[in-house]
Amino acid sequence: MTGQAANSEHSSLPLSIIVFGQSNATGEHLTDPGDAWPRLVAAELGARLGREVVLQIRPIYVHSPGAIKYLERELEKYEPDVVMFGASSFAFAQRMVGLSIRHRWGDRPADLYQKLERRVDSRTRHSHTGSKANRLARRALVKVVGAEAAASYETVLEGTEAVLKRLAREEALSVVVFQMNAIVSAREMPSERTVLEAFDRDVKALSERYRFPLIDTRPAIADAPNQASMLFADLLHYTPRAHRIVADVVLEAFADGTVVLPR
Repeated sequence: MTGQAANSEHSSLPLSIIVFGQSNATGEHLTDPGDAWPRLVAAELGARLGREVVLQIRPIYVHSPGAIKYLERELEKYEPDVVMFGASSFAFAQRMVGLSIRHRWGDRPADLYQKLERRVDSRTRHSHTGSKANRLARRALVKVVGAEAAASYETVLEGTEAVLKRLAREEALSVVVFQMNAIVSAREMPSERTVLEAFDRDVKALSERYRFPLIDTRPAIADAPNQASMLFADLLHYTPRAHRIVADVVLEAFADGTVVLPR
């Protein structure tokens, strides 16, 4: 078989992509799961390439002790051509009331609180008045109950490097790192901004060390008009409009060669 024929045969095969991310990759809070940016990318990339794109969206928590074994199982199971890994500051930057309740009063009260929190979020996320009341209630709870982060900065950074180091061993795999979190906290809280800027620098350095391209989707969201339409009431999860913007940034990275497709 000639090299040209082999390349033609390969390009006719489905392109397998895994997105390893957290809730803004899985589409948390979206009414239509198809509005999540990875699914928008997969649908439109397939049309552009004239090639079927098979997408898997897999949650990953790098601060978890079993993160690397989980990563290896998913790579073996799906045998992807492209991996998109989300470097997230969520575990150390976002303090949660539920964790504080769990540590102070145990699992049952924490589970009840989280169930109530999800119910309130689902009823208020599409209402301006409801969203405002939701945010005020969250601030009051933080003052009364307290809030805790899931992990330390050091633990998250070590976990991020461990994932990138493991992915670097896959010579035939195209890997891209993306950043898409902490928009509001970085803008509104100077003390957190310093830490998040340090995390950004560390992630950039790790991406360069392991020779992975880095996509930062946040500037496109931050520069868009009508910022109130970008996040749901919790000020963490992206609305369909923000997912559309992220998808456009990622599609451009495929189009300009930032994301290298296997030949």
